[in-house]
Amino acid sequence: MLAAALATSTLSACSTAYYGAMEQFGYQKRDLLVSRVNDAADAQADAKTEFSNALEAFRSVVAFDAGELEASYDSLNRAYELSENIDEGRRGRCRAAAAVLAEMRLDASAISACLVAPLIVRDASQAEGLTEQLGDDAGTLIEGVSRLLAI
Repeated sequence: MLAAALATSTLSACSTAYYGAMEQFGYQKRDLLVSRVNDAADAQADAKTEFSNALEAFRSVVAFDAGELEASYDSLNRAYELSENIDEGRRGRCRAAAAVLAEMRLDASAISACLVAPLIVRDASQAEGLTEQLGDDAGTLIEGVSRLLAI
């Protein structure tokens, strides 16, 4: 117990000394933390790309039929990528709502439709194109949303 308390106080002292020294050289603690967050975001984006490339390489080497699971993944991935065209505030709310739907164990079509719903609100003529990209089930939900918006 004493060792844990000593280690904690030593680490916090090192952190304080580090930031104090960096401030002497003109680097503010906030700027250092922002830089670390930006570096972490860049590393996360690189890892996402690397994972995607590794998945594609695995699929090309191993000939297997993932069936419905792969179709669901592809549909959700397309909807997620399409949701990148939505402004940040709405995109965040849609993704939060999609997470709730996933927790409720709704199918991929419902989650996909939830992710792209603001695109329909912005331009109802996109409903047909979204149906082609996300499949018939999601298309039915998208069509229902566009009809409700017309009321």
